[in-house]
Amino acid sequence: MSASQTPYPDDFLPGDDVRVIDGIFAGRRGKVLTPEEARELRERNGGEDCRYDVIPGRVWVALPVFERSVPVMLEPFQIRHDGNGNTIGSS
Repeated sequence: MSASQTPYPDDFLPGDDVRVIDGIFAGRRGKVLTPEEARELRERNGGEDCRYDVIPGRVWVALPVFERSVPVMLEPFQIRHDGNGNTIGSS
């Protein structure tokens, strides 16, 4: 998937390592997922189908919850690219 095909804002691309900086998952690290990867992960974990695979302006991230990787939809201001120190989604 190229940058022009990604549904995500602020230069987030599937596979990017991110750290949550806001909300109930603050401090956790995860990976950006495509909407398809998020759907597959939900199905693999026995979760229900999500009506909103893509919500403009939100990002799917796989986060560890109770020793299992869970897809979570977050706002861009809640995450930053992990390792480069640049805040993403805020000015």
